[in-house]
Amino acid sequence: FFLMTAARQGVVEKDLTTRSSAALKAAGMDWATVNLEQRGRDVQLQGMAASAPARDAALKTVQNVYGVREVQNLIEVAAA
Repeated sequence: FFLMTAARQGVVEKDLTTRSSAALKAAGMDWATVNLEQRGRDVQLQGMAASAPARDAALKTVQNVYGVREVQNLIEVAAA
C-alpha cells in the first residue's frame, strides 16, 4: 500500500497544483501561489493579498478544488 501511494504521490500533487493554480488564476488571484511538494493532498497557500476578504476568497477557491483535503493559509494581508 505504501509503495503504491508513494508511486502516485507526485502525480497527484502535480495535478492538484495545476488545478488549484488554474482556479486561482480564473478568479483573478494571480498573487496567490500553491505548494503541494511532499504534502499529498494538503495545499499550502502563500502570497500577499490586498485585503482580508481577498485572502479569504483565495482560501475558499482552493478549498473548492476537487481532491484538495486541507488548506494551510499562509497568505499575508498588505498593510494599508
